[in-house]
Amino acid sequence: MQGHVIMWPFFEECFLGRYFPYDAQERKQGEFERLVQGLMTVDEYLAKFNELAKFAHFRIAMPTSAFLASKFRRGLNEEIADKIVGAASRDFGTLVQQCRDIEDVCVVSKAKKAKVSDVKGTEVVAVDPNKIEAMLDWERPKTVTEMRSFLGLELKERLTTAPVLVLPDSAEQIELY
Repeated sequence: MQGHVIMWPFFEECFLGRYFPYDAQERKQGEFERLVQGLMTVDEYLAKFNELAKFAHFRIAMPTSAFLASKFRRGLNEEIADKIVGAASRDFGTLVQQCRDIEDVCVVSKAKKAKVSDVKGTEVVAVDPNKIEAMLDWERPKTVTEMRSFLGLELKERLTTAPVLVLPDSAEQIELY
């Protein structure tokens, strides 16, 4: 049998019709159009954006860097979007890097201001719950080296989960034992 020349658009239409039905394509396009950063980091948002951006080509022949940058910018959370308005680039890669830089500054700023209140309203420094969760998920040590490493983390866990001491309220009577 002699080979037949099949044009790419025809092949793509047949292939997608069989393995990626039109209604599924529409759902993915809708997800892309509604995607917003919300509480995701810039890198998490970028990963989800890139995952869904490949479905944008069903509506647009070939998304340009400017199109992707515009869509990415519209989905940013307010904290980053407010800071990037004047500096926003039309180049997608440059815009993403600007967002990362702004996020880094915001994270450092938040870390300096991070305070929570205990029951009496006294301010104490907050502990990052993700780091504590990572320590708690540590595997059981099997060697001496792993045991030493674990004991260091055990001490760290005890220090980060122990009650935080605060100065007594001078208006209250203090009892010493």
